[in-house]
Amino acid sequence: MLLFAPHETKLVLRGGTDVQKSPPVDYTKYILLPFLKKHFGIECDLDVRKRGFSSHGGGEVFVTISPMEYKLKCISLLDRGEITSFTGIIWSAKQEYKNVRPLSRVTNNRSSKHFKNPSNQNLQNPTQKSP
Repeated sequence: MLLFAPHETKLVLRGGTDVQKSPPVDYTKYILLPFLKKHFGIECDLDVRKRGFSSHGGGEVFVTISPMEYKLKCISLLDRGEITSFTGIIWSAKQEYKNVRPLSRVTNNRSSKHFKNPSNQNLQNPTQKSP
């Protein structure tokens, strides 16, 4: 509904950003929002200020939603196209941080077997530890 408000809307969302059985906030930021912008012209900015994990919560996300300037259009998604790049982001709670490096090595090795152009893959291993 906020897309159809006559003005820009700003929200602060608090809670878990990376919890079990839910898409992580990075999916929304790097996959869903760019898709919505490309296909529907939806302008929405998401800024993760603090991550929140399953048992701790405490995450904080700032969201800015611009109003739609026109009606939503229909789209057809029949041709997936070629994969042009691959990016992975691994986050871990403080007590599990020791598992991140081995996981990033395994992921890099496996993805290079299935990716046509290994130079286009980008696996990020953030050094910031979250609570």
